[in-house]
Amino acid sequence: MAKFFQTSLNGKIVNAIVVAEEKCLDADNNFDESIGKQFCESVTNIQSDLWVSEPREELPNRKGEPAINGYYLEDVDCFKGIQPFSNWTYSTSTGMWEAPVTKPAGDQLNYVLNGETLQYEYIFWDEDNQRWYSKKNTDPRTFVYWNPTTSTWIDFTP
Repeated sequence: MAKFFQTSLNGKIVNAIVVAEEKCLDADNNFDESIGKQFCESVTNIQSDLWVSEPREELPNRKGEPAINGYYLEDVDCFKGIQPFSNWTYSTSTGMWEAPVTKPAGDQLNYVLNGETLQYEYIFWDEDNQRWYSKKNTDPRTFVYWNPTTSTWIDFTP
């Protein structure tokens, strides 16, 4: 299945439809966005240049996460979702909104318990305290927050 998003003239995403993959294939059975856009026009009667496909393997430069009321930025081939918080900034290079504190990733998500390396799985933004936090997988009552200055997780009780 392929998802296509209808945009207004200013790029705002106003609708979405799911299209059967075979309706988007060229003669060699390769995904072709323009064929999918033409199909969208045929079933909605909305001109094909107002439709855009979600990011896909076949569109390696397309970035971002499409959302109704978000935007498609044609000049940088990027979806701009809804701003999660007023102090987050949008990066057209990643297609993502970025918090004022960089989200921990990779090895920064690891912690050791009884000699075993575990990983924080769910990382959440705490807008009130301007920090990332998580719960230890082994004890859902134990919370931690990320200290970017020391690159460590600090235990806390909410």
